[in-house]
Amino acid sequence: MLTYTWSALEPTPQRYALDQIREAIAFFTARRINIYLGIQLINTVKRETPSDLLTVPFDAAQIRARFRALLDRLQPLLTANVKYLAIGNEVDVYLEAHPAEWATYQIFYEDGLAYVHQKFPSLLVGVAATYDGASGASQAQLARLNTQSDVVIYTYYPLRADFQVHSPQAPRTDFPHMLTLAAGKPVVLQEVGFPSDPLNGSSEAMEAEFVTHVLTAWRAAGARMPFLSYFLEHDFDNDTCDLLLSYYELPDQAFKAYLCSLGLRRADGSAKPAWDRFIAGAKGNP
Repeated sequence: MLTYTWSALEPTPQRYALDQIREAIAFFTARRINIYLGIQLINTVKRETPSDLLTVPFDAAQIRARFRALLDRLQPLLTANVKYLAIGNEVDVYLEAHPAEWATYQIFYEDGLAYVHQKFPSLLVGVAATYDGASGASQAQLARLNTQSDVVIYTYYPLRADFQVHSPQAPRTDFPHMLTLAAGKPVVLQEVGFPSDPLNGSSEAMEAEFVTHVLTAWRAAGARMPFLSYFLEHDFDNDTCDLLLSYYELPDQAFKAYLCSLGLRRADGSAKPAWDRFIAGAKGNP
């Protein structure tokens, strides 16, 4: 999984910074690893377009033309190993807070999707949303948004609104429900994770149990769920956690605990029990 904000790829209008994405795609292509690429013009809580487009309506010709220009610049970099493209990240969170933009974003998204199909006919396109939104408040809007999508893309962290965890066994019922919501389209899981912090009602043992259920449920889904990226290999260090809290503008200790305990390994590099479960599950062992 490789994700970049549009504002990082185009930091000033029509001037591009593509070295990092070029090197990353080349690295994984050389190792014959398939790639999921996300362009985050919405990133959960914020618009991440170039600065001159921040207040431009999503359905305006100007912003659609600029996104097409970005895709033109990316075209030489996209090897055959780039299999999926997400246009926007967890868009339901932002759009629920700005409900008047659902319709304009759909126009933008479908224009971008059609252009990708024209330029990169083998690339499978979707828009990343939270599973909570897709199974709850945003279900109807996301079903409409995904009308033209090739794949349905979710991020999945089984938490209540107060950042307390659901059962580690939740994937056994949630993954089949995702397939139902997708209405026959493949489901791509951009991120799957589970915190281990007691502030979230969790523990390292519960995180390890979750890993086992994730891999069992994913394997049972077969070709209907062709891609899963587990988030995260290591816990974030404290400085990164503080930066994320500032970005999301949510200075809640339970939210910080969730963000900062998602790793299969601790920030110092030592393994949690979930790491061994992940290795065993990836090998097909229980």
